Amino acid sequence: MAKNFDVELASYQCLMDVGKLFYDYMIPDYINAILNNLTLQAMKSEDVSIVVAAVEFWNVIAEEEKERSDFNMQVMNTNNGRILYSHTRNNLKALLKGLTDILLKYEDEEVA
Repeated sequence: MAKNFDVELASYQCLMDVGKLFYDYMIPDYINAILNNLTLQAMKSEDVSIVVAAVEFWNVIAEEEKERSDFNMQVMNTNNGRILYSHTRNNLKALLKGLTDILLKYEDEEVA
């Protein structure tokens, strides 16, 4: 079981790198598959390290999008803008539900 855990954790760490380095290629269909099939399920994991890694993936995406948005505002009247898919904004409802569920889960565990 430990090897599966290590592989799963390493895969989320790789996803974080992919999110930062290859954002330009993360078309909405790709990110939706990650959102629906991987990260939201990982946010329900019993292992806190996996939960944190899934949340951190979206943190990386949000930071990248913030940087790109700021850059695009600076070069607004030129053709030098960067691709901005707005993945976090487009998936905000599902992400907020996942984060809320995490908070409620760990709050319940602290009370018990």
